[in-house]
Formats: sequence, structure tokens, C-alpha cells
Amino acid sequence: SQAGYVVLLGKGVGRSFRAARALRRFVSLHCIDVVHIHTEGNWLRTVLAVRWSIAGRPSAVVRTVHSNFLATGKWLASRALQAWLGDPFVRAIVAPSPDVVETERAIGRECQLIFNWVDDRMTALRTRRRLQPLETQATRAVIVGNCSEVKRHELALQAIWQAGLELSHIGDETHANQAERDLLNQFEESGRLVRRGIQLPDDALFDGDVYCMPSRVEGFGVAFAEALSAGLPSLVSDAPGLRWARMIGGVELLPDNVDAWQQALTTIRVDAPPDIPAGIDFHARRGAHEYSLLYRAVLAS
Repeated sequence: SQAGYVVLLGKGVGRSFRAARALRRFVSLHCIDVVHIHTEGNWLRTVLAVRWSIAGRPSAVVRTVHSNFLATGKWLASRALQAWLGDPFVRAIVAPSPDVVETERAIGRECQLIFNWVDDRMTALRTRRRLQPLETQATRAVIVGNCSEVKRHELALQAIWQAGLELSHIGDETHANQAERDLLNQFEESGRLVRRGIQLPDDALFDGDVYCMPSRVEGFGVAFAEALSAGLPSLVSDAPGLRWARMIGGVELLPDNVDAWQQALTTIRVDAPPDIPAGIDFHARRGAHEYSLLYRAVLAS
């Protein structure tokens, strides 16, 4: 709205035909030029409803695949079928990381890479962070993200505990398993828990030494990009959705082994921020600009 756009809020897109009709009416009523679809579970019905609504006028549909869907069996067949049926109605399909580009190529999709972006305040944190002396070891680890089976926080938590570090754990613990809860309580009882729960990650990223993301799979990992932008050396799983980051200095990719994570936590250098290559830019202005160019291109084609 600050850039002069009108922001309208419609009802959520459900899975019923009634919801599809409501979406069609909404798009038609407001004469929307570009419809950018992000849903995965209701993809085919959504794109057909949108195409119905824009038929006969110069409009276009864009799709972003946000997650790294490592589908198998019936799920893979379903994704491939929906791509075959729905993708012809879309002018461009976007992936937020090189890993997602490769995953989608397996079902016949060619995606345009547009990295996600983070709030500019994360880059400001990098300039405020105090540089550590040479050869300084980490004393405080940071995990940012809601707990879930795929995030596997317990892997990093166990390693952080064994390495003797303090911890800031930012995120919703609703779906934490018992091992995660026990470890977090253990940190708290020992006085080694600095922050915990749902809150902005800024303070944790500002005074943390090393960021940990032990996810089993990621689409992009926005919290990881925030840590990189804020200047934290990072340890991440050698897993789909994170392997693109091996090109970044100050990032280590690790196997699913607590001992390997513990060793990395005690040896990673924290005396310099990550060296982000020139071709990777997480600034909001870059992401917004690339999408703006894409929207103009699909309308002109």
C-alpha cells in the first residue's frame, strides 16, 4: 500500500467448487492483471478457476512453488498429472532456490529462479554486530523456526548441549516432539537458555555466534537467509533445499550425525560474517524488482 497499490483481502481459497466460483468472481470483479498463485494442495482447481475469470482479457497467471516437494509414489504421480494439466494455463513458474528448480524439473517443470528475500533490518543487524577476534570460538547458538518433524531441531539441540554452548531457540513449539521439549527444558534449567518461544529473531541473531538449521528438507529456508544477511556463520544439513548454500563462505553442510554437528560447533570460525557471493542477493528491493519485471514480461507476451 505504501507503494501506491490497492490491497484487497478476499476469503481463503478452499477446496470446494463454491470456493473456486468465489475466487473467479473476485478476480473478475477487480479486473486483476496478474494472478500469482502460491497454493500447492489446491493447485489445479485454483488455476482453472483463475483462467476462467480472466478469459478474454489481457491478464496472466504466475505460479511460485515455495517448498521442495520430494514426492514419491501416488503423490509424485498426482503432482506430475496436475502439472501436465494445469501448467499450460500459466505464463511463468517460479522457484525460490536452485534446489527447487531441480526438484520441479523431475516432473517436467522448468522454473525461473527468483530467490526469496528478507527484511532489510536483517542486513542492518550485520553492520551492528561486533566483530569477534581472530580464532574466536562460538559460545551461543541460534535456532529460528517453528518446531516440526521436518525441522529436526532435536539433532542440533543435542549437539549444542554436548558442545557446551548457550542457546536461543525462536519459534512455535506446538509441534515439538518430546525429545525437543526435554532438551529445551534442560537448557533452561541449566541457565544456558537465553531466549525461547515466539518472538522476533532480531536480538537472537544480533548476539548469537552461529546459526543452526538441521532440517530434513527445505524449499528456501527464509530463517537461514535472515541469519546469513545478519552475518552469522551457519551450520545446515546436507539436505535438499539447502545444498545450494555450499557456495557461500562461512556455511558448512553437515550429515545427520550429532557428533559431526558437535565437532562443527566447536571449530566453526565466528570472527567474520558469511561471504555471500555477488550473484545471491537477499534484499527486498531485489526480489520485488525481479517479480515486477516478471509481471510486466508475462503481460507483454
